[in-house]
Amino acid sequence: MNPGKRLARARKLNGFKKRKQLCLHLADKDKQISYARLGSLERNETEPTITETNILCDELRMSADWYLRDNNYTTGTIIRLVEGLPRSERKLVFMFIDALINR
Repeated sequence: MNPGKRLARARKLNGFKKRKQLCLHLADKDKQISYARLGSLERNETEPTITETNILCDELRMSADWYLRDNNYTTGTIIRLVEGLPRSERKLVFMFIDALINR
């Protein structure tokens, strides 16, 4: 799957069935990405700027690594990373995960 398809998928998973809905949502937050520009990104005709990547990743709750390169951490990788943290930082990670699950 290319970045444009991942962007379209993330948009739909976040409740924006149409590109126009996402554009209006972004405009309400003073984060401008035009309808034509979003379409170009979703069709994978152009690459996003750093600013666009940040906006889209923040609003659509996706990592830039997944969006641009299709890299996801596996469960095993995450466990190894968390186990390697100091105890206090590990506690923060688990608090964060609990907050996400219970929201």
